[in-house]
Amino acid sequence: MSEPSNIFTDSYLVQSEYLRFTTKLNEILHDILKHGYGEAMIRISITKENKRTIVIEAGKSYQYTVHLSEMQN
Repeated sequence: MSEPSNIFTDSYLVQSEYLRFTTKLNEILHDILKHGYGEAMIRISITKENKRTIVIEAGKSYQYTVHLSEMQN
């Protein structure tokens, strides 16, 4: 018999919301600087269980929910 797949534990497949947020923010900033113009807006609000809802608006909207403990890593 084969062993169960580790697909859900491989770090390259399962990213934290904080890492996804910072990656997208970096991508958006890079694009704006590369083109020489652009606009982005970030909204952050506190939700229950010490989580932060982050919305980036830059042509499209991207929403992330980050637990405060993820930011301390």
